[in-house]
Amino acid sequence: MNARRLFLGLALVLSIVTPIAATAATQGAAADPPFDLPAMTLTPADIEALGMTGYGRVGNGEFRSLDTYATRRAEFLELPAADLQDAFEAAGWRQGYVANLGLPAELGNPDSPPSHEAFSVVTEYAAAAGAADAYDLNRDYAGVTAGRVEVLDASRPFADASYLTRIVVADPADGGPYDQVDLTFRLGRVVASTGVIAFDPGDAATPDTAPPDVIARVEAMADRLLERIEAAISRETPDLSNRTLRLDAEQVPIAFATEGYRRLRSDDPPYYNGFQDDFPGPGDDFAAVVAAYELNQGIESPGDPYYVVRLLVFAGEDEAGDHLAAVRTAALSPAGTSAEVVEGAASLGDESWTISYRAEFEPGQAIAGVAVHARSGATVVMLLWEGSDAPDPAAVVALGAAQLACLEAGDCPPATTAPPAT
Repeated sequence: MNARRLFLGLALVLSIVTPIAATAATQGAAADPPFDLPAMTLTPADIEALGMTGYGRVGNGEFRSLDTYATRRAEFLELPAADLQDAFEAAGWRQGYVANLGLPAELGNPDSPPSHEAFSVVTEYAAAAGAADAYDLNRDYAGVTAGRVEVLDASRPFADASYLTRIVVADPADGGPYDQVDLTFRLGRVVASTGVIAFDPGDAATPDTAPPDVIARVEAMADRLLERIEAAISRETPDLSNRTLRLDAEQVPIAFATEGYRRLRSDDPPYYNGFQDDFPGPGDDFAAVVAAYELNQGIESPGDPYYVVRLLVFAGEDEAGDHLAAVRTAALSPAGTSAEVVEGAASLGDESWTISYRAEFEPGQAIAGVAVHARSGATVVMLLWEGSDAPDPAAVVALGAAQLACLEAGDCPPATTAPPAT
């Protein structure tokens, strides 16, 4: 298993321990295009400015399905999941996204669990009235027995409406112990939450009232989150989340998925506990990259297929073309191994080529893959499919063509089929 997949496994574990910070993937319909939710959430740089150092992003962030969110929240609220899902559907749930930032208990230890987590969650509804209904639903914690929940007024108003929540869970059987303070607010048809969680806090860290310094820090996080939401609502983002080709979870069995911006506003968010990879890339070769986005989906089928899309937006077409030429000259696979050009592969976009490759990340764990490199204007696409069985190159090229169509259309229906093995 390669380092990327090892890290994604860790990301899944850390995402699961977050008690309430769960949202969903695109569900409902609205007249205008969806908001660019991944551009809204907080990064380590955002909270480092507030004195919260050492945090790294757990995965790239995640769109989550409404049924997953409803099930998890219903367990905590001790309500029927179907009733809760029906209520959010009636409110006009459209899509939701969550980003978790973890602070390891032991810096530098890749196996260290988090001592603290900072999260930001954004959910979009079809209309402001429905968002107001969902906001009221989220504020109701009646009947919770797993822990102590206190709903508080914030020290000042945020957006259209807001409240603070303190949740303390002591019993490990209920996912504890943890001490969580978060702030939820509504702005138009967006409901958002941000907060901090202390894991295994001990009695001294769980006083009867939420510490004022923690509340102040969470409110400062909410200020920053509100700024980013307002920018996305004003369509001041690259909108790459709406132009990325995903596999349809209803048609293709998805084992896990993580996605988000790797560069935005000159910010390259670091990963949890110092994990690093090669995207968008260091040095002058990537200085002209103004935005980068990455999608990873693991497929639950024989051979453990793995699907990746990387989008690089350059300052201009010349810079994008120079980058693509450099990648082609290097003649390396995304795994860093030698690659072979797939002769006869269809040409895509302004320029493209397709490669096949093999790699062995650990003894006895070999993968075979096909990757498409293509350019459309100032945007470069790298799309790959890999697993223990080599994929059909023509089918991977078809995915690449669909991805380019998404970039040009500004909209992206999910892909309903996966490449068969050759």
